[in-house]
Amino acid sequence: LILLSGIVVHTLAASLRVRGDREVVVPVWNKPLPSFCLVRRLFGLDCPGCGLTRSFICLAHGEIVTACRHNPAAVWLFSLVVLQIPLRTLQIWKIHHGLQEWNSTFRPWFVWPFLAILIGQWSIKFVNSWLILGVPMQ
Repeated sequence: LILLSGIVVHTLAASLRVRGDREVVVPVWNKPLPSFCLVRRLFGLDCPGCGLTRSFICLAHGEIVTACRHNPAAVWLFSLVVLQIPLRTLQIWKIHHGLQEWNSTFRPWFVWPFLAILIGQWSIKFVNSWLILGVPMQ
């Protein structure tokens, strides 16, 4: 399941396109996908995860700087997702050949850097939007 998920995520990211600053477009039909961010739709504010999809698409196309502009936490997460493809393929090969498999239990060490970057970049965006709008900080 992890291998299949990694392949699907990478394939979708490579096949979609980013148009403008906010639109994700299906190239064959040239139609934008609807926004899935409930916070953005209800309150008009970016949530910490806003931009992850656009960043994944940009990273799949090698546009690292643009991806970081959308959401820098995606670089860490995308790397982990892409890394799962060869790791899980090798794991399946090892099992198929009767070799001892790796211990693939959940390791939280990769979650903390992702969360730190995710919340950090969101905090900076949030503070900047307050400063730009001229809302006094309390």
